[in-house]
Amino acid sequence: MKLFHYEQKLCDSFLLYLLQSLMAVRKVRCPQCGEDALWAPENPHRPFCSLRCKQIDLGCWASDEYRIPVAPDNNDLGSEIPDATNHA
Repeated sequence: MKLFHYEQKLCDSFLLYLLQSLMAVRKVRCPQCGEDALWAPENPHRPFCSLRCKQIDLGCWASDEYRIPVAPDNNDLGSEIPDATNHA
């Protein structure tokens, strides 16, 4: 199949764009320390910059430092546990 000159040029430019986007190094902010972290298979700790930041974040989850604050709801009937000793 023979391509016209403009079709070949379009294919070449698309392939060049695709190759450049695949080779581009993408950096993101480390959620723990804010430093640049490589977002690529070469960084096994992504989105973190290092194993240290990854472990600090895991420790925060394990110690319940990350939680959504909830105000107590007095109208919630399911929050009261009935007293099993008082059968009035």
